[in-house]
Amino acid sequence: MNRSNWSHVEFILQGVPNGDGHHLVIFLAFMLVYIAILLANGTIMYLIKTEPRMHNLMYYLLCLLALIDVVLGNVTIPKLLAMYLSRSMLISLEACAAQMFFVYCTALSESTLLVAMAFDRYVAICHPFRYHRLTLPRVLLAVGGVVLLRASCFAAVAALLTRATYCSSNYIQNCYCNYGSLSQLACSGTLASDVITYPLSFLITLPDSSLIGYSYFKIFRAASRSGRGETRTKALHTCTTHICVLLL
Repeated sequence: MNRSNWSHVEFILQGVPNGDGHHLVIFLAFMLVYIAILLANGTIMYLIKTEPRMHNLMYYLLCLLALIDVVLGNVTIPKLLAMYLSRSMLISLEACAAQMFFVYCTALSESTLLVAMAFDRYVAICHPFRYHRLTLPRVLLAVGGVVLLRASCFAAVAALLTRATYCSSNYIQNCYCNYGSLSQLACSGTLASDVITYPLSFLITLPDSSLIGYSYFKIFRAASRSGRGETRTKALHTCTTHICVLLL
């Protein structure tokens, strides 16, 4: 066989580092995490749906964030559970690229929604007379457009990775497939995906974090300049809630 034309089509996921001999414990731990994700986010979505006071833009965005968190959990954790239940760490190249794509799509969707939530609170507190212009369809259209544009770039990256050549190791040192772990195993064919991925990651992280930080800064400044205790309380409650969401 000509080795220059040979490439791995299956890979071995390492799983949890130093997890040999503890498969049952790791399986139970991930199972508990998975159940917690489903219960916590399911509870949030149920409360928002059934509580009339939560039928506003801020809570609808929070509901979408909970839904995306469930999607992210379903993209990664079931594969981990299957790995430790059957002790089969194999994953095909196509499945690996697909998992990477969906992980990045859910992550960038969460980031975009957090920006939308921060902007929603910024307008509500700093420009309350303009808040009526922020309707759910408009916000969803804007968020959906941004997510679709970003996701299309990562779709191109995933497609390019399936065409790369993997002729050395097929051992992925991670619990799931991501760009860094997979691309470093390639012998050739990753130049185009590198050119897209690394600048794109920077162009997503920096603007989103800057917009979130700017929104909270303006909210705190508006609260500090306000003579009304109600405004300060509202701003503090808003920022505390959003910071908790960011930490989760």
